[in-house]
Amino acid sequence: MTPTHTHRDAGYAAPFIVVLAIALIAVVGLVWDAGRALSDRTEAATIAQAAARAGVNQLDLTDYRTDGTQPRIDPAAAETAALAWITSNGLTGTATATPESITVTVTVETSPQLLSIIGVGPITGTSTATATVHHGEET
Repeated sequence: MTPTHTHRDAGYAAPFIVVLAIALIAVVGLVWDAGRALSDRTEAATIAQAAARAGVNQLDLTDYRTDGTQPRIDPAAAETAALAWITSNGLTGTATATPESITVTVTVETSPQLLSIIGVGPITGTSTATATVHHGEET
């Protein structure tokens, strides 16, 4: 005996599996690549803080010794020191200093590994840190 009706749903599972696989790669990629981007941004924050500390240590000692007032930052030296710290860690950024403080912004770019399969480009993040010169004890 032969069957009299045919099955017309043959092959419909293949497109479903393809769509499911792409969705699974996208979800895993989001978790993996977003985690890497967050880790890189945390590293950028650490480098920004260290660069700001390196900059705030660049004091104008001539002015301090002459006037005997509160120590002040040498803005040009502070910016140079902060930028040197950033570039020595392989990143890019900016530094803006005044005699009282320095603000450093570090930019990091993460290239996605899995999300690049679906066309997601580099993920850029920035972190900013500010350091202020202090003298003596504060009450």
